[in-house]
Amino acid sequence: MLPSLAVVVHAHDFLTRRHRLRSHRNEALIADALHQAAELAGDHSEDEPAALLFALSVRGTALGDGWETVPWLLAQNHARTLGFLLYCPEGERDTLVDLRLQVAQRRGTFEQVRAWVAAHLRPLR
Repeated sequence: MLPSLAVVVHAHDFLTRRHRLRSHRNEALIADALHQAAELAGDHSEDEPAALLFALSVRGTALGDGWETVPWLLAQNHARTLGFLLYCPEGERDTLVDLRLQVAQRRGTFEQVRAWVAAHLRPLR
């Protein structure tokens, strides 16, 4: 099950304070993102981290200055709740950033994000 709006808002506020970012957010857009993520993942819980990352990345203004940090950390944390480690090797950081920028510009697809995330998920045990 994807995180609730309250959890995402709390995480956003915590992470923007921790990273000294301006804490501006649009709860309506965050709610829209969570709805889209649920639709994209459907009954496939293993797709939820990718759906969350995609849906929040496509709505850059939803998270204000937290756009770069918050979706990735939420996706990682959600993967962990599902029993997986979602990681990004140092050498692939630019690839992930580029993919998320393509998504934000409506040139990247959920299928691309899902494939990237699937290649970077490992069971915790």
